[in-house]
Amino acid sequence: MRLAVPYFFIAAFVAFAALFMLAPTAMLAAQSVSGEHGFTLEYLEALGEYRYLVAFRNSIQLSAASALVGVIAGGLIAHTVLKPSAPEGLRSAVTSFSAVAANFGGVPLAFGFVFDATGSYTAILAVGVPICLLAAGLVMLLSPYDQRARGGQVTTT
Repeated sequence: MRLAVPYFFIAAFVAFAALFMLAPTAMLAAQSVSGEHGFTLEYLEALGEYRYLVAFRNSIQLSAASALVGVIAGGLIAHTVLKPSAPEGLRSAVTSFSAVAANFGGVPLAFGFVFDATGSYTAILAVGVPICLLAAGLVMLLSPYDQRARGGQVTTT
């Protein structure tokens, strides 16, 4: 019975992945080769058109540039934080910000999917971005990481 419980969770994860990741991918692949009159390669042939090739190239260049900026900035920040002469609260501030930023990536994407179709994405950004920045600042301000990093006890007053 002890071994059955972990396998249950593994099976639940596989089912979840299949339902929300594999099924849409399979449906998209099937729809890409089917047209009004059955099987067709029309949509795949269209990918070779100039405008799509330019879009692919631009996306790859933007992704590479974005990744390069992230690698350089992250390396410099990590080097600065890990130096022995770094200010005392810098490491906890960077750790807190990293935790918030790592979990924030899906929020704009979700808003994009929901509100871009209705045309209200710009209005949501005008209100949502300041709220998210305020929340991130409060998390960093109220974070107990710096006390724990110095070995101290976290106390509430």
